[in-house]
Amino acid sequence: MSPPIRRGRTPPPRGPSSSGRAIPGGSSSDIRLYRGDFVARGASPTLYDDVRKAALADKDAATRVAHLYRDGEGGTAVNLDRYVGWLQYAAALGHAEASYELAVHYRKTSLPALAAPYEARAEELGFKAPAALDNIRK
Repeated sequence: MSPPIRRGRTPPPRGPSSSGRAIPGGSSSDIRLYRGDFVARGASPTLYDDVRKAALADKDAATRVAHLYRDGEGGTAVNLDRYVGWLQYAAALGHAEASYELAVHYRKTSLPALAAPYEARAEELGFKAPAALDNIRK
């Protein structure tokens, strides 16, 4: 007998990033997103479309969703936990700017140990950090 067909939303991809490299700081289980974060009920059409695209491994859409949670736009309230989770997901998918943005966020919140692997990942993906305009990187 064949296994039952599961209907519903496709879960987000698990495992290594799209480049085949390991996710900074460990595994995909380190990403602080949950199944409910991929459901955008009652949200703006933009957020709904970007969440759907991100669930299908669109790294740019995942970064846009992170920014919506950071800024409280698109029918969302400001939620820094979701902002960080979506940036972690975008970085895991291979988005260099998201990886660097996450490193900067961790440095601003006095968590340099968490920032280092994301900064290294951004450089590995070809991101060139701008010249320091503030004292975040010491």
